[in-house]
Amino acid sequence: MARKKKGWTPKQGKWSKEGLKEAVRHVKSGGMSKLKASKLYNIPRTTLLRRLKTMDLDSPATKPTVLAIKDEEALVGHILRMEERGFGLTITDVRKLAYEIAVRSGRKHCFNNDKKSAGYDWWQGFRDRHPCLSVRIPEGLSAARSSMLNPNVISAYFQKLGSFMDKLNIKDKPQQIFNADETGVSTVHAPSKVVGKRGKKSVHSKTSGERGENVTALCCVNAEARVLPPMLIFKGQRVSQALMGNAPANTLFACSKSSFIDSDLFNNWFKKLFIPNLPPQRPVLLILDGHSSHITVDLLETAVSNQIEMFCLPPHTTHWTQPLDRSVFGPLKRSYNLCCEAFLRQNPGRIVTRYDFCGLFKQAFNEKMNLVNIFSGFRATGIFPFKPNAIPIEAYGPSKTSVLNVEVEASIENGHDVSKDQNQSRLTTTANEEQSVSAVNPQVPSTSSEKTYLREILRTPEVVKQRTEKKTRRVTEARCLTEREFLNELKRKEEEKNRVQEGKDQRKMEREEKKKKKELDQTLKKRIKTNKNTKKRLAKNKENDSSLAKDQSDSTCTYCNGNYMDDNSDDEDWVKCTRCSDWYHESCTGKFGHELSHFVCNKH
Repeated sequence: MARKKKGWTPKQGKWSKEGLKEAVRHVKSGGMSKLKASKLYNIPRTTLLRRLKTMDLDSPATKPTVLAIKDEEALVGHILRMEERGFGLTITDVRKLAYEIAVRSGRKHCFNNDKKSAGYDWWQGFRDRHPCLSVRIPEGLSAARSSMLNPNVISAYFQKLGSFMDKLNIKDKPQQIFNADETGVSTVHAPSKVVGKRGKKSVHSKTSGERGENVTALCCVNAEARVLPPMLIFKGQRVSQALMGNAPANTLFACSKSSFIDSDLFNNWFKKLFIPNLPPQRPVLLILDGHSSHITVDLLETAVSNQIEMFCLPPHTTHWTQPLDRSVFGPLKRSYNLCCEAFLRQNPGRIVTRYDFCGLFKQAFNEKMNLVNIFSGFRATGIFPFKPNAIPIEAYGPSKTSVLNVEVEASIENGHDVSKDQNQSRLTTTANEEQSVSAVNPQVPSTSSEKTYLREILRTPEVVKQRTEKKTRRVTEARCLTEREFLNELKRKEEEKNRVQEGKDQRKMEREEKKKKKELDQTLKKRIKTNKNTKKRLAKNKENDSSLAKDQSDSTCTYCNGNYMDDNSDDEDWVKCTRCSDWYHESCTGKFGHELSHFVCNKH
């Protein structure tokens, strides 16, 4: 049976309390009939008659719900609060909370006591009563990203970026502000939504394989929407000419063992592709993430010599602070997936290989690397036009429940209190703030003993500070990579690293030499021991041979008195008496076969 008829809409709750009071007043004063008042104020006639009889003018227009109105509002606030912090509740979780609230409040209910859960019908009504709720598929967010994207870090980042752009005098020069980033693209695309038969259990979309080959694309754009040629990194030892067909114009090709970028490849891109395509105006600001391949002494010295300033974004915040991540790479990959689907549809029986990649990537690259997407990325991140409060408040929700308590050293050095920044004062929060239902939802009074169960049931997760014996310094802020202080510090660390590595190599070499010497000594000892054993064995064999020869030379046949040494016949065998050990010709004994094994001479 259907839960609700199609096209059916409830007639209850279509009128207001104010309309009911006005209708009752007009009817009581005799200025209006009951039927006319019912039609005028859109109140059912039977409802108006019942309310006139009981004079109950404050009851709600609909039937009472299982949970009290304030309890439902508290539950809604808890659901939204948990979703904001990255701990969203499922439908089952909400139903279990509703059951617990109903039991603790003492209200009558028809919920399932065995499952300790409210029914699905209750959930549907609850969702209809609160249209602000919707079932969504969440996107995974790592713990590092949820903790680092907080108002303190972002405010310090915009403060440092703004002062640095003022120093370079490029806030109003979009042609001199660049952003570069890498993204991975697979030969096996992600299928898009398709139109199919309603009610069918499974709908399939053909792909090129289970796991595809990754290709890294390094892209670079500026705030004026100028697009530099990309760099494509394939997996392998060398780039084949067959891979380069139909690629975007002036593409730089490279290869690595894992198809990921490293410091050498990024340095090669920087010198061969980035610098030659820069405008003549200087200085140029390049904004990028803090990947290790972007931070080398050789690269930074090259940038300084070419009047290129490199600014590193705060770690684990690029999903909100990097223009290419915000509005370019998403449309680019969706367009690439559509191109792969069209390729498979037009070429049945074929799959997308690494040799088809460049042609498909070119179509998506030319389509989505456009002015609208690039402008949107720089505007959404607040880089150009410069807007420190461009990131919405909702982005900081997961950081409210965070293990990391960030201290921004740059703001302390400049004597600036980040929490009092005029652009970010509305975003101020701390990781260890007091968590209570009454603080977030004022409709739940904290002093009411009747609502204590709500504070116990609708509890927001709080961080328990963990003691760590070893303190490690984490980079928690944006940095200018081309500043002299940072470059000198990087050189010092690299020299120290080289010195430590040289010490390790030296100790390793000494260990290997000791090992070789020990193995050589063991080999020599083994040879000496082997030679001694060989000499002993040879001496013993020589002694045995001489005694055998002597024994053989003294052996004579007792029957015929023939000597063993004088016997020249190869066919004549000798046999030994088992008692006296005298030797005899086999032919002289007259014994043959198995009788010789127990031969006893005539002396016994």
